Amino acid sequence: QSEYIEPSAGGAPTSGGAEILPTGRNFYGVDPQLLPTPVAWKIGSQMAEDVINKFVAEEGRYPDVIIELASPSTIQSDLGMKKTLSEQTFRTAEYFCYDPVGNEQWGWRLHESQYHEIPSNAQGWQWSQTLQLWLGVWNGEFQRLQARWPRFYTEQHDLVLTFAEAEARNVEHERQRAEAEATRAEAERIRADEAERRAERLAAKLLALGVAENA
Repeated sequence: QSEYIEPSAGGAPTSGGAEILPTGRNFYGVDPQLLPTPVAWKIGSQMAEDVINKFVAEEGRYPDVIIELASPSTIQSDLGMKKTLSEQTFRTAEYFCYDPVGNEQWGWRLHESQYHEIPSNAQGWQWSQTLQLWLGVWNGEFQRLQARWPRFYTEQHDLVLTFAEAEARNVEHERQRAEAEATRAEAERIRADEAERRAERLAAKLLALGVAENA
């Protein structure tokens, strides 16, 4: 007799998950290392709110693009009420939402007073016509927090650097330039020393020849 069986967390029998056998269940898997912590989500959400509030205070209007970083407690609101508010009240040109838990991303573009879903590329990114950039996912450290983050990419799929990343890259380039210059200067010094030694040896030979002829 068939019956509904609750899904359960999956695993691999070869890595200590022998208890999952026999199967007969639908399994789901979660990598806790890639899930943002509540602190990470809170910091990211607060930073986004601060950016929007600053923009409204300075420009007197809402931005043309809004990106929501969802969490289990806000995703329904992000995909429902907030999206509707952006569409019908703010008239935001593009609205994006990223769910780091499910690693899913959605985007909508305003056309004829309605939002239309933005298609994704093979990597799951959406193209922002307003910014002329891809919105994709980046796995790395930001604000000292290791997680998956929504990030912008150029049309050629190059990561758009933050100010801190660009500054760090400039510092690294300057360090490499200084090292190359020091290496060049050292090589020039070695060549000069060798030229001087060759001149001294030649002078010594000429002197020896002169002494021999005089004798």
